[in-house]
Amino acid sequence: MPSNAPIRWRLRRSDPTIVAELARRAGVSHIAATVLANRGCTSSEEVKRLLMPSLHQLHDPLLLPDMPAAVARVLAAVRAKETILVHGDYDVDGVTGTTILVKVLEHMGAKVRWHIPDRHKDGYAFGPHSLEKAKETGATLVVSVDSGTSAHEWIEKLGAMGVDVVVTDHHEAKPGPLPRCVAVVNAKRADSTYPFRELCGGGVAFKLAWALAQARADGGKVDEAWRSLLVECIGYAAIATVCDVVPMRDENRLIAHYGLREIQAGRTPGMRALVDACNLPQGRVSSTTIGYQIGPRINAAGRLANARIAVELFLSKDMDEARRLAAQVDALNTARKDKERVVVDEAVAMAARWIDARHHPVLVLASEAWDPGVVGIVAGRIVGRMGRPAVVLGVKDGVAKGSARTIAGLSLMDVMSAGDGLYETWGGHHQAAGCTIKAERLDALRERLVARARELLRGEPPPPRVHEADCELPLSAYGELLLDELERFEPWGQDFQGPVFATRDLRLAEQPTIMGKDRKHFSVRLRSGDAVFKAKAFGLAERMGELTPGTPIHVLWRPDRNTFRGTTTIEMTIEDFAVGVDPLA
Repeated sequence: MPSNAPIRWRLRRSDPTIVAELARRAGVSHIAATVLANRGCTSSEEVKRLLMPSLHQLHDPLLLPDMPAAVARVLAAVRAKETILVHGDYDVDGVTGTTILVKVLEHMGAKVRWHIPDRHKDGYAFGPHSLEKAKETGATLVVSVDSGTSAHEWIEKLGAMGVDVVVTDHHEAKPGPLPRCVAVVNAKRADSTYPFRELCGGGVAFKLAWALAQARADGGKVDEAWRSLLVECIGYAAIATVCDVVPMRDENRLIAHYGLREIQAGRTPGMRALVDACNLPQGRVSSTTIGYQIGPRINAAGRLANARIAVELFLSKDMDEARRLAAQVDALNTARKDKERVVVDEAVAMAARWIDARHHPVLVLASEAWDPGVVGIVAGRIVGRMGRPAVVLGVKDGVAKGSARTIAGLSLMDVMSAGDGLYETWGGHHQAAGCTIKAERLDALRERLVARARELLRGEPPPPRVHEADCELPLSAYGELLLDELERFEPWGQDFQGPVFATRDLRLAEQPTIMGKDRKHFSVRLRSGDAVFKAKAFGLAERMGELTPGTPIHVLWRPDRNTFRGTTTIEMTIEDFAVGVDPLA
């Protein structure tokens, strides 16, 4: 079923005087200056910061709320040989953050254990499993990763067991008091004065690691062993930063920039084995390959099996063991894609019952046949196909567990809060959320969320999706020099998206060819005069029949490279296309 979400094309417009001046002062091409100006980078000083970032630009970790108390309690536990339990989560953010803290605590000589909830058995964040694991390990201090800000009940129960808790998290705090514990290290606290609130969970864990290193240095410089470990850890934090889709600005850019270098270096068996499992050529790891290849493999462990596999991969000190674990997450990712295809097709068919976007601006879709491990990905796919926020849930034994994703400009925190009183648990942030609810309450939830979304949208349907292009680019202007220049401004990500160009009036150089196991993608060669490039279109195979010889083709596309059997070529990745009528006219 094709998407029913209307799509518009629009060229971004930057002041041509600013673009020309930026190109002259910064020494970049007019095209690169246009891309940068479209992202608010309008001075040569800003370009310099992009091209020559420094770790000295990172904010002092002790400025995070409760960080001094967190550091003091961890140091006391290390000195007293207490057992510290690192309590992670089963997504990329939780896996990488857990890896960071376990490695740092082991470096400090701490008695450390770690725990990742089982997505299917335990659910998200804290729960009865947290109490069981603390008791089993004899922990007297629990340090959370990527969760805990809303876990009042379970943190209080841990306290009653004599277990202290340090929360490190990045999720929005609900109104009211914070959990009563040693520390809640979260830049999104209402009382936070930290200069940047958009760190991910792995980023907050990295900040705690850095603060502990500083404390061990006692006001001096950290030694080479600590420095080497922190550089390794910034690689894990970079994966979390990209995959959790936090804004790629301020500290997040720095973490991602330096983390990409560390990932490419592949200094640890786990990182090297994972990159190899993705078939990524040496030196070609980018924010895109993290988001589309590395991250999904890490997530697949938690979605289909247990995220412990991914943590064990990163903690592995043996290359043979690392390769075995990397092969395992790779196989799980393949299985995840197979499951996802089935659920997406079924969810799209189910959504046809609520086809009118004005009356049903939110989709709540549930089935007993759906694996809760893939519903988050499916929710994102439904948003892309239908142009509406979506809550997708798998039901088992009368309980529905699911994930929500949304469109630009409509906060899930605002929409999902309408279901307060119906959920067993729920939480998240503006773009993504999760919930557990009794299946018998799903109809009531749908009514409430739809009513709330209609109120927020003032009775109008969700706005059309807009595909923006940085500028028009003739195919003759594309090539190695331009791509090399644009790649200097990596990492791309949320709020600093990679460049998109519009090229009109192309023609087929050869007939398109179906790609992929699910036959949902295609490749094609496009030409304009003497310029010919291969292009790939992902998820657009159902429209392939629109392409006919001699008909004008207008394309929105991203510049890309493809390496196959040791040969790298310049290609185009199609975001959208139109045939005949010019959508920019």
